[in-house]
Amino acid sequence: MICFLNATVQEAEEMWQRIVDKIQIINNEGDKKFIISLSHGIEELNDFGDYKLDDIIKKADSKM
Repeated sequence: MICFLNATVQEAEEMWQRIVDKIQIINNEGDKKFIISLSHGIEELNDFGDYKLDDIIKKADSKM
């Protein structure tokens, strides 16, 4: 799990894309026995409510 603090959904998507771009560079370098793949789902939290980590993960997973 990666948390982007004080970021909008759009900003989080842009940061995520930079991560994916870097992983792609790594995957394209040299002779690899495997490639790295990632997936993501973003859940925005707007306050410091009483959140349960499992609930947040389930919501983000549903957006993958």
